[in-house]
Amino acid sequence: MQVRELGADDLELICRHREEMFRDAGRDDQVLKTTLETIPPAVYLKPDPARQERWRGRLAGLPGLSFVSLQKGRGEEEARAPAAGQPLLRLGSEIDDFADSAALLTQLDLLICVDTAVAHLAGALGVPCCVLLPAVGTDWRWLRDSGSTAWYPESMRLFRQAAPGDWAAPMAALQQVLADMACSARTG
Repeated sequence: MQVRELGADDLELICRHREEMFRDAGRDDQVLKTTLETIPPAVYLKPDPARQERWRGRLAGLPGLSFVSLQKGRGEEEARAPAAGQPLLRLGSEIDDFADSAALLTQLDLLICVDTAVAHLAGALGVPCCVLLPAVGTDWRWLRDSGSTAWYPESMRLFRQAAPGDWAAPMAALQQVLADMACSARTG
């Protein structure tokens, strides 16, 4: 598979087509005859270098461990009032399209999110990603009872609720991942 640079229109089209295909067919293994053994390589997108440079400049000067919100639309307001002692750079309103999101993601060490298009974009870019999944209503693509995904095996980790509404265990596991990353950054 050839990796090529994609613009905003390409990324929008890919995401829209993929979502329509899943919605219309219900399951992509029925449409594409995909099995765990035939899933294509995970990293297949490369962001526009000029956009990467723009975001690199925007993030320059952030302290070692910094949180950046990419939230757009509904929920973007929540980023305006982070928890006490939690500095947060809000960039959602500055992101124009998926091409911007792709370029920005490649400037981050880690994406933490729920099951959204941005999680799949991070996977397609090979950006490390931690996805928080609910106990019920989880998309079939995440399989069951696994901490990883066949779709993005090298870059994505899954953190699942054991019971509806109980985020204690997934958040504790995620906190350990962040602590390990911080320790590695200090010693590396």
